[in-house]
Amino acid sequence: MSLDQHQKEFIKLLKANCGQYRPHQVFSDFCAMAAIGLNLPVDHGPYFEEREKRFFSIRERYSDNEFIRFDTMSKCIVESLTADFKDSLGGIFMELELGNHWRGQFFTPYDVALMMAKIGYPDHKEILDIHGFVTMNDPCSGAGALVIAMAQHLLESGINYQQHLHVIAQDIDETAAHMTYIQLSLLYIPATVVHGNSLNPGKAYPYWQTFAHIHGEWDKRMYRAKADDTMLALLRATSSAASPPVKDIAPAEQTFEMLRKRRNQSLRKYQDDRQPGLF
Repeated sequence: MSLDQHQKEFIKLLKANCGQYRPHQVFSDFCAMAAIGLNLPVDHGPYFEEREKRFFSIRERYSDNEFIRFDTMSKCIVESLTADFKDSLGGIFMELELGNHWRGQFFTPYDVALMMAKIGYPDHKEILDIHGFVTMNDPCSGAGALVIAMAQHLLESGINYQQHLHVIAQDIDETAAHMTYIQLSLLYIPATVVHGNSLNPGKAYPYWQTFAHIHGEWDKRMYRAKADDTMLALLRATSSAASPPVKDIAPAEQTFEMLRKRRNQSLRKYQDDRQPGLF
């Protein structure tokens, strides 16, 4: 796997911080602090105090110079993601062969992830016409490669993923969830990242919401989309049950289409006024 100069610099700094701890522990600590550092300023939800305490508990284990290296490592990831779409942290993870310490994890190569995004969402424009955005659910996100590839695919198709993509990403491994959250946050991808077992959906797991999710008020947008789906089902049921047909009554699809256009016009204006553009 070919790494860029920023990823290589990250690895040098990580190894310099391996005085007391093994590389996999230093990497895990970096991911935890970086994820918490990105989350605390924007999310004062139920996990705020717990995450704040954890950040400082990890910080206390490292010297001032080591902590400065962690900060520089964060900048390396920012610069790596700015240079091009890629799974920066996943590439570093695999290069350091850290998967051996996490039950032999292997992350999907980014080129493969991009191909899967293009195959899985060939009709994204049709999906956009329904709600004004597409959704993606990754139940085993790793470092977020599939999500990043989806963002690239949409952007190359002329669609601003920062405004028209929403993601639910989940991983059973905490460090993987942190990696996903870091990269999706830096790329301004609206997402909720869950640390938990996707095969046990009935259990409540801790979650991380990106700044793009919070700033774009995506909880409200998702609620509206669900309400639209319910309305369409109701209109169709009412329309098909009318016997005999009532003259001059618009079909359910026509009514829904009118409501959808009005809502999308409002959302486009709202998004243009509110959300920043990275590209």
